[in-house]
Amino acid sequence: MKPWLRLTLITMTVGGGFAGFVSTLQSLFNSLRASTLNLLLTVVFMGLYAFVTASGLLFVHDPTRTGPLLAALAIQIPAISSSVIVYKFAAGLETFVSVGGSEQKNAMGVHFDWDLLLGGSWRFAVQQDNPLRVGVNVAALAFLLLLWRTLQRTNRLPAQTP
Repeated sequence: MKPWLRLTLITMTVGGGFAGFVSTLQSLFNSLRASTLNLLLTVVFMGLYAFVTASGLLFVHDPTRTGPLLAALAIQIPAISSSVIVYKFAAGLETFVSVGGSEQKNAMGVHFDWDLLLGGSWRFAVQQDNPLRVGVNVAALAFLLLLWRTLQRTNRLPAQTP
């Protein structure tokens, strides 16, 4: 694996996961009077950030342990917004590109949107009035594909004998 890819993956997972965990922990402390469901969701997303951080630390310790790293990148790729469910989760570099309906009520048309952030962010909602949008975290998708391609190349190489 190329050093720049390895170091970038480590920075995104360990740094981004830790940043997301800390900011979510802060929001947990600031919202102790919130509903039980909101507190539970906050704890669940803290767990996801802990998983992302742990996957990066496992990768630091053993570069062949890429399974958790692949999963940590995969859960960051989709973003969906609808009146049924809203899901967005990112750690490290997030570059979401989305397409969907307009935010204005009684308006028709297609809306294109993008976000570029460093750190961590998440959003989850059920049964709220949100426009239908589907998005992709381009950064997470790109790093997942680069990691996957690197793993495929290393698996094709013949075993070297001493």
